[in-house]
Amino acid sequence: MRSIAGLNDAAVADLIRRDQMDILVDLAVHSADNRMLVLARQPAPLQVSYLPYPGATGLAHVNYRITDVLLDPHGSHLDFRIENLVRLPAAYICYLPPSDTTVTSLPPGPIRLGCSCQLMQLNDGVLRTWAEILEQVPDARLCMEAPKLDDPVVAGGFMERCAAAGIGATRLELQPYVDPGTAAQRLSTLHIALDPFPFNTMASACNALWMGLPLITLPGKAAPGRFGLSLLTHAGLRQWVAPDAATYVKLAVGLARDPARLATQRATLRQTLTDSGLTDGKSFTRNLEGAYHEMWRRRCAAQTSRHGQ
Repeated sequence: MRSIAGLNDAAVADLIRRDQMDILVDLAVHSADNRMLVLARQPAPLQVSYLPYPGATGLAHVNYRITDVLLDPHGSHLDFRIENLVRLPAAYICYLPPSDTTVTSLPPGPIRLGCSCQLMQLNDGVLRTWAEILEQVPDARLCMEAPKLDDPVVAGGFMERCAAAGIGATRLELQPYVDPGTAAQRLSTLHIALDPFPFNTMASACNALWMGLPLITLPGKAAPGRFGLSLLTHAGLRQWVAPDAATYVKLAVGLARDPARLATQRATLRQTLTDSGLTDGKSFTRNLEGAYHEMWRRRCAAQTSRHGQ
């Protein structure tokens, strides 16, 4: 284990070379404070992209991207990647549930639909779709958790966008991000989780299922919009995957009008997620190790081929 805090990109690349690392796995991609310029210096023979963003890096020195067959179907016509894909035989992720969270009984009162994401993930089409759900469930509330929603300027701008889409201020509850454990337990106050599209949530989608909330998702064409599809399929919950916006609304409204079904899901979803293998770290690790072995095998085979010419 080495700390690279305070080291510039060139120094980090030199350190990796001195350590003679075979496979360098980047877990930040284009998120804030990433170290993509380390990978641009190619300090390791094989460089791999994995988490938190299941999309192309655009960097020629990244050799592979780890994915699964639902995020990146074979033969996709929207394949703009430059990395080679290694598809895991099961799910793209292994979910580590937050500690000290308890599934509570279904909360009383009006239906509360929730989403935790970056506000940039919410285009006008998503807001209009959510407005249709609220229109059909008149007493329902939309509960949003996102960064900086405690800032009056940010919150005001978002409420204006919601109003333009048909969601009035009285139907909204806005909350800023909190630490993961608190955020997960906060989900106990909701009834249904709504996934944004075409860019889905990841950790918050898993947390919602863990806390007993059905998750409604609409898959996109590219990998960042297909995590909900992958998660729900591997959990055996594909009935909540909508093929279009109209079905998305229908699924959410149907659940909102069926408290008995919501209560059943509340009581069983945590066990469903556990039984699905999505929390099985040992199996996931074997699959991931197999992916690394396959990458290295391909490299060795390519080198042998070149040297034999």
